[in-house]
Amino acid sequence: MEKLTKIDREAIQQVTAKKIWEVLKEGRSFSEFVEQTPDELFKWVKDKETELKNAYNKILDKALTDFIHVGPLDERKYVALDILECDNPHILFAMLNGKNYRKLIWDMLEPEHEVPEVSLVE
Repeated sequence: MEKLTKIDREAIQQVTAKKIWEVLKEGRSFSEFVEQTPDELFKWVKDKETELKNAYNKILDKALTDFIHVGPLDERKYVALDILECDNPHILFAMLNGKNYRKLIWDMLEPEHEVPEVSLVE
């Protein structure tokens, strides 16, 4: 458990799993976000970033693998039937229709409210 000073209270409120997810989802600069983070929380923030990115890549890799194996793309009916048998068909339909599937993946990963464990030193 990290110990932080009273001054860091505001910074702590800005460092949540959900804030990290928002930065990643919106494609904002993660380095700018980290620059505003107290040094004591850096490891927690980087671990959370890695966890979210790994989960994102796992879903994306599976969706891309599934998409490669769906029926002939000129036969939409058969493609749709194949997609319905896959995990996360909404992502595959977005891929098929040229829509932004990345947002769909990030939406699946929205975390609960989570903050690093810290104790404040007066």
